[in-house]
Formats: sequence, structure tokens, C-alpha cells
Amino acid sequence: MLDIADEGAKVLHNRCVEVGEKYNIPIIAKSTFIENSGTLINNKIEGSTVKSIVKNDDLKYVHITSDTNYTIDKFNKIYNSFIENELNVKNLVNSSVDTINISFTISKSKFNRFAGLLEEIWPELNATYLDITRISVIGNGIMSNNSILNKTMTIIEQNKLEIISMEINEAKIAIIFKEIIPDEIIDKADDVDKKGDMKSLFEKARFMLKNLPDWMLPVGWKGNDTYNKYMSISRPDGTGSITGESANPNASR
Repeated sequence: MLDIADEGAKVLHNRCVEVGEKYNIPIIAKSTFIENSGTLINNKIEGSTVKSIVKNDDLKYVHITSDTNYTIDKFNKIYNSFIENELNVKNLVNSSVDTINISFTISKSKFNRFAGLLEEIWPELNATYLDITRISVIGNGIMSNNSILNKTMTIIEQNKLEIISMEINEAKIAIIFKEIIPDEIIDKADDVDKKGDMKSLFEKARFMLKNLPDWMLPVGWKGNDTYNKYMSISRPDGTGSITGESANPNASR
């Protein structure tokens, strides 16, 4: 949950999640307008599955170069000036060899402060900027689940999206793209599979399987994450499966 908040999702503030994690306090997220049980957030670890897809457009990609000679001291002075001005740059990559070559992302809300700092303190640095999107696929055991990465790359290839960088660990796949990505791309993925959302195709299939009598279920079916994964439902005996994503935006409607 902390990954989801840190990536820019607006449901919970990351500080709220940090306190809950530190003191082992369950958090319940509920609607102000609808009387239901809400979502319980705790330290229970579940199987490999996607929990959330977070899209963050509030970012600028900055690339800094200079003809001046690169030194470690020069890099440290540049970075310390960012810290002193509370710029909190992220995804920083120092590709400098003989001359300065640094890239990073920064929140659009702090971009004007950064531009002013560059003009006032570092006029010898040249900077180029891009409006970008960072999309994070967040869940448990993602790095060891090839099907999630394969489905992610399929969507990227089908939509001809250009990647700047990709970060993969056990909790998330975070990808920075060279342009603002339309919301429709994320919406289409959610239409196909979004746990807990009955508008999605796979969740409808899960609902039917959950309510079938035992004699109609595949032999060995338990409904767990071994055979019930993101964009994938398969028979335990390996004789059949439902996988993939739809190119039709109205498929689940």
C-alpha cells in the first residue's frame, strides 16, 4: 500500500500508510457517501497478483548537460543545491563521464523553483524537458510472475509507447514513458481485469466460478492465485485457460 501512495495515488497519504505499517495498525478506507464495509489494509501477504495500477502525469523529465569538465565534486554541489531547495528529484541517473550528463524526474509543482535555481546558480548547465507519464503496476511477487510482465509489455507494444526507464522489483513494475499516456490505455486494462471490479471481464469470470456448484468446477480448482492470476485463469490439469487482453474498448460493457 505504501508503494501505491508513494507512486501518486490519491486515496491515502503515504504518511498515513507509514504510521499504520510502523505500529501495525489496520487501516479501513471507506466511502463518505456509501454505507459498506470498505477496504481493509493490513500486513497480510497474499499470492502473486496485481493490486493496483497507478498513473502519474504530474512529472517532468529533466536532462542536464554541460560542456564543462565533470568531477564528483561538481555533481555533489549540483545535487546538494537540489536538496537545499527542497526539490526532491527522483529517478536520478548520473551518466556523466568527461562532461556533465544527468537526468531525473521532478514534480510539475516544483518545476518553476527548479528552473529559477538553474538560471540563478547554474547558468552554465543546459537543460531539456519532457512532460511524461509514470505508470506503476503494483502487487505482490510481481518480479517472479512473468505473465504480469508479458501482459504489460503486450499493452506497450500494441500502443507503440516509448519507454525512458523501467524499474522492476517484487512489489511493482514502474515505467516512465516519453510522453503523456492517454487514460484510455489504463482504462482498457482495467476493463479486462481489475480485482474486485465487476465491470471487468476476468472478474465476471471469477464471480461465475465462485458461485458454481462443486461438481461443475474443474478438478483441483481452489480459486487461489496458482490458477487465478492477473489476466489469466487456467484449469489445474493444464487442459485450458483464459488469458490475454482485449483490443476492443467495449468488450466488458
